[in-house]
Formats: sequence, C-alpha cells, structure tokens
Amino acid sequence: NGITTGLAPYPASSLNGEVNAFLTNNVLYSHLTHDLTNTARVRYYDRKDNTPTLAFTNYVYGDASLATTQPLTRMPHSYTKLNIEDDLKWQASRAWTFGAGYFFERYTYENGEVDATNEPGARAYVNWTPWSWLTSRSSIEYSQRRYNNYLAMSTDPAANAMRFFFVQNRNRTKASSITEVQLFKNVTLSPNGGVRWDEYPTDTVLDAASLPTNSLGTQYDRSWNA
Repeated sequence: NGITTGLAPYPASSLNGEVNAFLTNNVLYSHLTHDLTNTARVRYYDRKDNTPTLAFTNYVYGDASLATTQPLTRMPHSYTKLNIEDDLKWQASRAWTFGAGYFFERYTYENGEVDATNEPGARAYVNWTPWSWLTSRSSIEYSQRRYNNYLAMSTDPAANAMRFFFVQNRNRTKASSITEVQLFKNVTLSPNGGVRWDEYPTDTVLDAASLPTNSLGTQYDRSWNA
C-alpha cells in the first residue's frame, strides 16, 4: 500500500478583507492481487471569504441612470468542496484491462443560492492493447447532482425560479472513446469522440409556487465531439 498527502494553505487579500484557502489531497494505492488494484482518493478544498459585508446605498439601477437609496449588499461567499473516489482495475490479460468505480462530490456554500449540493456517480472503462502499436480506451459515467435546500438569495420570484447551472439538480451521462495507432516511429494517429448529456429536471423552488412551472430555464444540454 502507498499513501500520499499534500497541504496547500495560502491567503489572498480582497477588499480590506482576506480570502483564505486550504487544500488537502490524499491518494491510497493498493495491490489487492497480482492483477487487481484499488485506488482511493480524498480531496478537500476550503475557500473562506473573510471580506466584510459591503452595502452600496446609491447606484445606477437597470441602466436607467436612476439612483436609488435601496441598499445593494455584497455578502461574502465562502464554499468547501469534497471529492471522494474509489476505483478498481482488473488486468484480465495482457491485452484487456477493465475498471469500475464510484465517485462523490459535495459543495457547501455560504450566502449561496443553495446551502449544499451532493453528486454521487459511477464510472466504468475498458482498455484494449492487442499490439504495442495499437491501444483503444473507452469509458462511461453517470451521476446525479441534488441540492439540499434552495435559498434563492434574490428577492424576485421569477429570478428565484431560474436554474443556476452550477447548483441546479442535474442528471449527467458522459462517454468517450479514443484509439491510438502508431503509424511510424514518431507519428501516432488518435481518432476519438465523446458525448455528454445533461438533464435539468423540473423541481419546486422557493417563492415559485405561483409560476406555471416551478423551476424555469434550460431543461437539457447535450453535446458530442469527434
């Protein structure tokens, strides 16, 4: 077994305040048998915004050259990010390698649209190397992100119902494949492709019960590449 860990704290100044960041990254690699290995990873990142709350009492509103005395408040935004992964790799033969694993990502927010999001998922892959000059790798993964509580920092009910892509509930499917062919000593041909399907399910959000549909905006985002 082997384990590595790294710590990376550092401060940064910001508007008469301070933003502090802390990072720890740990990897545990284990040989379970001569052809079966396990890799576990835990990564934790903490970004603490200690900038004081700022209130602007006079500002231009809606590009209308109109000033207002309704305060516009800038709140500090802190967050943490936790990633946990565990992968099994089986070297079935000289040519074939199979792998499968679980991953989990959690964000927590201070003064955000939601208080936290959790995204568990699973992945699988297969590698094929029949000859030294030919390698093919394919993978697929699926995950579901869900927020805990919708806070909706905006005071506009319609804006509250809009889907914020970085926190909104999401179902994601990703797949990719690449083949590497060494044509000559210094020339390798690598055709590759992939797809990504993101679905944003409609759900109930704060102050949006009177709207025709509770959460508004894009319902899916699909892409492919080759």
